[in-house]
Amino acid sequence: NAGNAAGCNDCGISTFVALSTDPSQNALVTDCQQMIANIQGDQEWTVNANNRVIVSYGSCFFNAVAPNGGQANIGNGDVIDLVNDSIEMFAKNGYVSVKGGYSQTVTSAGTMPCDNAEVAGAQQVQIDWTLTST
Repeated sequence: NAGNAAGCNDCGISTFVALSTDPSQNALVTDCQQMIANIQGDQEWTVNANNRVIVSYGSCFFNAVAPNGGQANIGNGDVIDLVNDSIEMFAKNGYVSVKGGYSQTVTSAGTMPCDNAEVAGAQQVQIDWTLTST
């Protein structure tokens, strides 16, 4: 599985989507950094067709959904890598800076395959994720 962070790595390589920017409404980089500092050590969450907040701190929220059904695992190592990569690619003036729709500020978004939570070794399940400020 992709990623370099310590902890559980259940997912493959992710796409990243840059959207239009309004940094003043986006998550603070410091909040996102604290959020990932809070999830060190092996942790894992199960994601299904219901969008859910996986982890949050202050203005920074990491959300995931399995849009095509099924269940998948996402590990803390995956979240840490995605947040760090989002900061590296999109941070501007202390904010992680891209904006999306659905009445929320999307600071970064992407799609990746993650390990099937229902059957070990089965085909990976597509996960869509967002890093938001709401």
